[in-house]
Amino acid sequence: MSLIADLDCIRQIVQVDVGNRGLARDPVDNLFTACAKDFVDACFQLARSGQRIGIVTGFYIADADPPAFETDGPPGALALAAALRTLNRRVCLFTPPELHKAIVVGMEECGIPTNANVRNISITSTRSISETSALDDLTHLVFIECVGPSADGRCYSMRGRDVTDTPTPGLWLWKQLSKEKSIVTIGIGDGGNEIGMGKIGPNVIKRNIPFGHIIHCQLATDYLVVSGVSNWGAVGLAVGVARAAGFRLSAQWFDEKIHFAMLKRMVDEGRLVDGVTGRFEPTVDGISWDQHKQVFRKLSLLGDRQVDPNSHGNGD
Repeated sequence: MSLIADLDCIRQIVQVDVGNRGLARDPVDNLFTACAKDFVDACFQLARSGQRIGIVTGFYIADADPPAFETDGPPGALALAAALRTLNRRVCLFTPPELHKAIVVGMEECGIPTNANVRNISITSTRSISETSALDDLTHLVFIECVGPSADGRCYSMRGRDVTDTPTPGLWLWKQLSKEKSIVTIGIGDGGNEIGMGKIGPNVIKRNIPFGHIIHCQLATDYLVVSGVSNWGAVGLAVGVARAAGFRLSAQWFDEKIHFAMLKRMVDEGRLVDGVTGRFEPTVDGISWDQHKQVFRKLSLLGDRQVDPNSHGNGD
């Protein structure tokens, strides 16, 4: 199988709507098919040597008790960051203060030194010049599960709840990107309300997603990865980047026990919450861990297979 076909297999593995969100309600014209080619292109973008990549994540669940950031996004961000570091890419994690503890314990679980570059962005205080200038050194910026503004300029949850006045780290970072900057942007989302979804036409979102006419984010990234769960999209991208670079990731990348241990620590010590159930438990989007395990096991089959990175053809 060619490298292109291999990468597309990864895309298909993570593009399953297990949460029944309506991502592919229309079997032909939907969120999965709208930018299908972008996954392969994003893999090649990050696989190039010399890239300096920023990753931002964080979706705030205001109606949790107490309010907290959700479990979808941070684990995927760490998986992608760890893979990129393995490939000797320079990585900077951008995170609001409320996510700092979860990120640190997650880093420990996935083997990233805790003195690695984790930049805290305060959402409420004045930003310093050093925080803003951190973008100047980046070639790419990846937004994972970051809410963005709809047509009326407000930000919404998938249920149509206005969350504009909650912490929105991805949106703050987006606003720092001036037209003069040449940073390539990649968006990863699973609902239509995240940064990057502006690349999909409004009729597609409205036809497939409940409340799509309200929540559709208008911000378009250069490349968009839509997955059944945003964490899956990030992990799939990590695997795809490694394969595009001709690198075979170790088995730990697909060990569901390691991924579960990381998630549990991020919930227990970092106080992340399931964004669907509102509970402080090691679940993501209300989906059982058994369903997450199936994704990791399928990715492991591709992760173990050797592929020639110079084989870019479309045939077997």
